[in-house]
Amino acid sequence: MEFAKCTQNGVVYAAQQFAVLPPGDLSDRRRALACPECGGRAFFRAQSRNDREACFGAWPHADGCQLSAVQTAAHARGHAQLHNHPAQRLVVDFDYGATVQGDHTTQAPDAEGFRAQNEATAQSGFNRTQVQHMRLRPLLRMLTSPTPSQTSPQWVDVAGFGTFAVADFFVPFEAATPMHNYQWHGFFGQLVSAHFVGPNTLWLNSGGYASPAICIPVQFVAELFSRFGIRDQRQLGGASVLVFGTMQISLSGKRFVVLEDLSRITIDFGRD
Repeated sequence: MEFAKCTQNGVVYAAQQFAVLPPGDLSDRRRALACPECGGRAFFRAQSRNDREACFGAWPHADGCQLSAVQTAAHARGHAQLHNHPAQRLVVDFDYGATVQGDHTTQAPDAEGFRAQNEATAQSGFNRTQVQHMRLRPLLRMLTSPTPSQTSPQWVDVAGFGTFAVADFFVPFEAATPMHNYQWHGFFGQLVSAHFVGPNTLWLNSGGYASPAICIPVQFVAELFSRFGIRDQRQLGGASVLVFGTMQISLSGKRFVVLEDLSRITIDFGRD
């Protein structure tokens, strides 16, 4: 989108106008953006390193919002191939970058438990063509597609952790409730901002104080930036993220997930 409305001051900003706001104002106002037509929660995406222009987006738009048409079409192109696979069971591949081309049966941690799960899958009536091994980025794209996988009958095998119903295990940030507190899940959604706290600890924010956040400990920050081509934390606004971890609660009531392993997170900027 070219324009978005700030609910704090009622101003409708053009993306290029918003991009040059003072850093403090930009950080504050990007948490209060909405689609100027339907009022759906919006986000700001800064200019990317490949010179993709700054822009706004909203997800989801309200039904019938005319501004959603182009965004939905572009979003859907990245997911069409995934929805052509009629898998009824997903296997999460945490082994980042280790898959040999053409090999979709990468051995994951806890191999014995992993094989036991596959054997149980076979005994449950799932054949090999119904089992889809998936790495984190395409999984994130599937979860955030216009055809939500949360309504599908699929199951997911997470090596070393167990087998879960997709609808129960993957939780959008905005759908997190007290029932998810201190529970291990795959949490996902869009980020509105990111900022450093203390000695280089990075916080990824999915909204205001009431919305869940992701804490990236200092020892992971440099590699996270390198892996996903991030030069500045401001680039993370508008990106999609999937993180596996336990939802914790601070003494002040803030909900957050601490990243414990870099293999348990992926970030998608929608660049391809």
